[in-house]
Amino acid sequence: MLHLMSRLLLCALLGSLCASCPLSCQCSEAAHTVKCVSKDLRRIPVGIPGYTRNLFITGNHISRIGPESFRGLDNVTNLSLSNNR
Repeated sequence: MLHLMSRLLLCALLGSLCASCPLSCQCSEAAHTVKCVSKDLRRIPVGIPGYTRNLFITGNHISRIGPESFRGLDNVTNLSLSNNR
């Protein structure tokens, strides 16, 4: 119980680092990776966790990205947007 309370407190303090994974994506906190591959997305998903370093949004229908698309994702070092239309 104490571990759960500590985790909740840590999440409250760190905010987006404890964010959940967007429904159309697969997330691995251990690998700092989010994959949103071939999901027929038309825009960058909302709610990508702040821990993300590797972000793959490939094989979708995204034709434009705006200045707000990656807000709060300061840890991303590897971004792939290939094969979008």
